[in-house]
Amino acid sequence: MTVFRSMGQLRVEVVDDGQGFDVVNEPRVLSDRHVGLKIMRERAHRVGGECLISSKIGQGTKVVLNLPRLQKEAA
Repeated sequence: MTVFRSMGQLRVEVVDDGQGFDVVNEPRVLSDRHVGLKIMRERAHRVGGECLISSKIGQGTKVVLNLPRLQKEAA
């Protein structure tokens, strides 16, 4: 896992060298019964971020989470 911080954003990257999968056509990913990836995307979007998933069969998977950094309110 790699974490990058900038003035207004937090980026987390998780990469594996596993078997990978087809992110477009994999039936288990598209099914409503397999909600893990869908929930990750929805939760990131809910806080103004994004969750990007890339994978290739035989080459592993990369998940990138981009989140806005919250600004502390002045007291």
